[in-house]
Amino acid sequence: IYGDVYSRILRIIKDASGYRIVRRLGATLLGALSEANLAVDTARDALLDVFAEVKRYEISLENQEREEREARERQVQGQIDESALNLYRRRDKD
Repeated sequence: IYGDVYSRILRIIKDASGYRIVRRLGATLLGALSEANLAVDTARDALLDVFAEVKRYEISLENQEREEREARERQVQGQIDESALNLYRRRDKD
């Protein structure tokens, strides 16, 4: 039974009109596939650009936070040094 169906399908495909339909369908599918691949490539490029931009912001934020932390540490250390110097001067006077 399957052989009969298969031979009918082959006859339809080999028939000029059936062959043209299959060719047209194949060409349409190939065109759609090419368009889909192009859309995927475009989306991938856009995504890579966005990730690169986010990474630049992350690095900038990390640098800013580090600089602020170091400035606070310098300020605290300056206060500690000033307090220690004042204590030393008071002891030296006594």
